[in-house]
Amino acid sequence: MTDDTGMTSRRAYLLGGLAGIVGTAGCLDFIRDEPAEFEAGYSRVDDGTLSETGYAFEEQREEVVEREYEAAGQSRDVIARNKVTNYTREIEFGEVGEIEGALFASLTSPQVRVLEQEFGMSSPGTRSQTTPER
Repeated sequence: MTDDTGMTSRRAYLLGGLAGIVGTAGCLDFIRDEPAEFEAGYSRVDDGTLSETGYAFEEQREEVVEREYEAAGQSRDVIARNKVTNYTREIEFGEVGEIEGALFASLTSPQVRVLEQEFGMSSPGTRSQTTPER
């Protein structure tokens, strides 16, 4: 129902503006001065597989990689939070006994593409910082 005061037009503008704000909410971080951050999730080997192989969960930690991108006179800092999960297995060494002698790790890394450049854990020019977690 429309009245003569233009209530329908005002509602349409209000709804359009609200939709524009909501639609760009995730994109606005890119135009601010704050670094763009991307985070991977942890991977985990199921307990049955660990039991069959003799490996045991050891630790999870985060590897933080930072990089600055430049294009067209603009620069952008990017932070990627990679996740590492370590598993160990004890090995029998005769009279010495069992020692932790085998290790494997699972690495997950977010896919990051900024200013037409891809970026990951082993990209040249990265700085890495390790944060242990359990």
